[in-house]
Amino acid sequence: MTMKWSRNISGEERASVITHAVGLLFSMWALGVLISAAREHGTSAHMIGASVYGITLIMMFTTSTIMHGLPEGRLKYRFTILDHMAIYLFIAGTYTPFLLVVLHDEFSQQLLGLIWGTAIAGIIYKAFYTGRHMWFSTIAYAIMGWLMVTVWDSLVQAIPFEGVMLLMIGGVCYTAGIPFFVWHRLPYHHAIWHLFVLAGSVLHFVCIYRYVV
Repeated sequence: MTMKWSRNISGEERASVITHAVGLLFSMWALGVLISAAREHGTSAHMIGASVYGITLIMMFTTSTIMHGLPEGRLKYRFTILDHMAIYLFIAGTYTPFLLVVLHDEFSQQLLGLIWGTAIAGIIYKAFYTGRHMWFSTIAYAIMGWLMVTVWDSLVQAIPFEGVMLLMIGGVCYTAGIPFFVWHRLPYHHAIWHLFVLAGSVLHFVCIYRYVV
């Protein structure tokens, strides 16, 4: 198995596997922690929010880790599709605990519906156009993520300043990683992008654990 890996998987892909394998282990631990906290202190809304966030986090890291660990071929392409779909789900999953638990106004619920509707549309798009128009998908991911600013005033009033900072810096981590994601000439650019994703997900987990669930 090790020899097969070394012959068919590039060093850059191995680096991408390692970075998101770490994320996968973290995400499985995070889901358990969040569900335990929601069960002990929260309501059904807390449980749903924690579960949706944790499960979509696991899905994102799982599909990415598997995809990067596969040699070129049909199976890798299929997991590339799943990987890109999982990003849409994870963005929507990150919104869910904030808009379901922290904010209760009508606009926040409408935004949650919009985000999940966009995620579903993105999944359908990826089913047919994965590998094409990557600039469009990258912009779509960023716009979806930063739609949180439409409820920023409400969030600032609902959670402590430290939580707001964790949420904001986490979003900045995801966004700051985008130049590395598209900088294909930079060695290990994708693994570097993964580190930004890992940092953003850790910061958002801490925010959700301490100030939401």
